[in-house]
Amino acid sequence: MSAQFLKLHSVVACALLLSACSSEPTSSTDASGFSCGPMTDAGPTESFATFNAGLARNFVGYASERVQPVAAALAGVDADFLCVEEVWEDGDVAVVTEAAKAKFPYQYQVPTAAESTAGLPPSCTPTDAAPLKACVEAHCANAPTLAECALAECSKEYLATSNSCQTCLAANIYLNSIGSIFAACAQSSSQFIFGGRNGLILLSKKPLKQLEYKKLDSYLIQRVILHAVATASDVETHLFCTHIQAGLGDIAYNGKAGSWEAEQGDQLKTLAAWILERSVGGPWVLMGDLNAGPDRPPELTGEFPKNFDLLIDGLNVARSVVAMPFTYAASPVCSWCDANLLTATTPNEIIDHIVLSQQFSGLAGQRILDQPLTLPGGATQVNLSDHYGVRITAKRSALGCK
Repeated sequence: MSAQFLKLHSVVACALLLSACSSEPTSSTDASGFSCGPMTDAGPTESFATFNAGLARNFVGYASERVQPVAAALAGVDADFLCVEEVWEDGDVAVVTEAAKAKFPYQYQVPTAAESTAGLPPSCTPTDAAPLKACVEAHCANAPTLAECALAECSKEYLATSNSCQTCLAANIYLNSIGSIFAACAQSSSQFIFGGRNGLILLSKKPLKQLEYKKLDSYLIQRVILHAVATASDVETHLFCTHIQAGLGDIAYNGKAGSWEAEQGDQLKTLAAWILERSVGGPWVLMGDLNAGPDRPPELTGEFPKNFDLLIDGLNVARSVVAMPFTYAASPVCSWCDANLLTATTPNEIIDHIVLSQQFSGLAGQRILDQPLTLPGGATQVNLSDHYGVRITAKRSALGCK
């Protein structure tokens, strides 16, 4: 058989294949012009969601008042799989999981705890802490958000304390009173906020298996990755739910990485590597608050965009609506927003994400759980959280194109 015949045969076969593929063309193109080209989708549509509930007492305002409304809202989310962040306290976890169990009967959360500090020296000496305690008592006794007030009014006194005292005070800011915080730090106390809890809950309509988690090297806030396997779009899919370190502004960083930004970058690199290791080439979905995101001018400002690139490059996915239908929508909207009634003045950013492996095609992305909430008494209106939620729909892509 001649080489010319083989070449002609190949051309004809390719032409027939392209003709067949283009008979029902569906393509996905983002704002930057990336296109996956003609694709054939297979399997049913699935929905994935993520929401940072912001139930962090003394960090995010009105946390106690928001627990029940947040639990009710999460129970009504239209999704097959939902990653929830910042449900720190055991009582709040119980409220949220109980409210959600009718719709999301399969749940995974790990109550991590800080290592014992018994026998260690006090974190703060009386001399070390006295000026800060006096300042906080004078200026912040009735503040709705103690951490925000203390850093605004008493940053000089806070930064004058020792590293161990700074860490302890930040780790115990969630306690109910100024006196309780300083009393805890007059002893050897936890170096992780909320006693080392990680705040994550993975909710699912479908059975979860191969449950496991990975602790990330963290300062002050214990960060982990939850991993489970479930059937999505008729194929076993690896689900990852996480909350990555944020840049915590005026709270001093005394960890090993050198800065909040560097620790976040290390965590995102570890996240990418672990996703690829555990999924072993199979389909996966990442959901969570990454505290990093791309520049999407003019609407949105990037948050640690170079760190976000570390993750996306590490996962080898395209910056497109196919892989991230919310993050790279043609008309982007924020998930961390200036208009939110629980945030101070802030740039509009996307830091809450859902990322799909190449076996999935993103179909649509939307912001959810962004409605206002009127607190009991009717005088105060807030949002459900300082974050808005993200929901996407996707289905398995027969071509695996990205």
